[in-house]
Amino acid sequence: MKNTILQLCDYAGPYGGNFIASLNCLDAILEESGWRQVWIFSEIALGKSWLDELYSHGKNVKILRAGSVVQTIKNINKIIAEESPCILHSHFDTFDIPVWAGAKLRNFQGYKCSAVWHMHTPFLVKRSFSRLIKDAIKLKIIGKGVFSIAVSSGGLKTMVERGIPVKKSSVILN
Repeated sequence: MKNTILQLCDYAGPYGGNFIASLNCLDAILEESGWRQVWIFSEIALGKSWLDELYSHGKNVKILRAGSVVQTIKNINKIIAEESPCILHSHFDTFDIPVWAGAKLRNFQGYKCSAVWHMHTPFLVKRSFSRLIKDAIKLKIIGKGVFSIAVSSGGLKTMVERGIPVKKSSVILN
């Protein structure tokens, strides 16, 4: 069986754009290397022409129904059980915590599975008390157990300033 990457994407742009094009390009490279990817989109992608196109090209696409974080983790774990991935890769923050939890559970079950958070465009956030608490929990505590990829050095700098561990972070230019 091929090694598998689950791409968990909370994307619903009107066009596939560079995001879908990049995943398509990666698909071809992975296939040549003996890997495969499963594309998981939240249901906000339903009805988009680029999603229909992925289906028509035979891509392994699944739709994740909306729910609480706990329900999302359960739904992702069902897909993990079906697909046996060794990498869970979240795009956009909606799936960051569920990806971390899914990888932890998979490892607990005796499999080797890594969590990767893909940090897209850097954004400035208001430094409120609640933001500091959220960043401490997500980035400094949970973030120690994941790999992080930023699409620019500025994005990585922003996330490191907010608390993401620099030793497990990389830049892959967009």
